[in-house]
Amino acid sequence: MKQIKFLYFFAFTLMFVGLTAPLLSFAHTPSIWPTGFWGPLVSCGSGPGLEPCTSLCDILHTAIHLIYFGISIAIFLFAPISLAIGGIMILIAGGDTGRLTRGKEILKLTIYGIVIVLASFLVIKLFITAIGVKSGYIQGFNDSFNCQIKP
Repeated sequence: MKQIKFLYFFAFTLMFVGLTAPLLSFAHTPSIWPTGFWGPLVSCGSGPGLEPCTSLCDILHTAIHLIYFGISIAIFLFAPISLAIGGIMILIAGGDTGRLTRGKEILKLTIYGIVIVLASFLVIKLFITAIGVKSGYIQGFNDSFNCQIKP
């Protein structure tokens, strides 16, 4: 029951951050490693300093930004905190087998979550790249997202 509450808390926090994250807008480099991707989330639109969206390439670029941001939150924010909580629970368990089991379960769920996030990133990025390559906007599957506007 506590695991389900933890998962609900994790999902709610992820959704909350995902909905409030467009308020952040920093450097424009779609790269995840080594510090994560923290913005800007929108690459085009009607806001100040944004060029209007004119092609599928712009939408795909924004989708990649959102995916990178979500992965950055999961890998660089939630995973270390969860790993620390699980490790601390194991350290302070003493002779309490319940606390030891709970700490191990948190560590196991965190590792599963990291694997799921990275696998889903691969599937989604492959899907977006396939759409872009099929439409002629992008060239291959790599970390840099360079759109080629059709003539």
